[in-house]
Amino acid sequence: NKKLSDKKEYRFCVKGNKTVSAKFKKIKVGTSKITKVIAKNKGLKVSWKKVSGANGYEVYRKSGSSVKYSIVQTVTSGNTLSYTNKKLVKNSKYYYKVRAYRIVNGEKIYSSFSTVKQIKCK
Repeated sequence: NKKLSDKKEYRFCVKGNKTVSAKFKKIKVGTSKITKVIAKNKGLKVSWKKVSGANGYEVYRKSGSSVKYSIVQTVTSGNTLSYTNKKLVKNSKYYYKVRAYRIVNGEKIYSSFSTVKQIKCK
């Protein structure tokens, strides 16, 4: 089940003719938090707090009020805590959000999204 929340506990029941035994370990991915967004040289640097046990982060961006968010960077290291978005349009507003992920049995388990941060590009 890919749509589980990190803030809830789940129990699963397996029915059938065969005996099934499994050990379930609670999987938790902490919440991401953007610490700052800095504008410089037609670019923006987004920084966030480290999430314990994260294998990486996904950075999402939108510009304007009616545009949907799209992923602009997948960071594949849990120790990388910033992303610089270059070649942006001067004097335009950009909105960013980040989420952490952990890889479990080959699948990504996501944290909830950070609070959105907005900034005008200089």
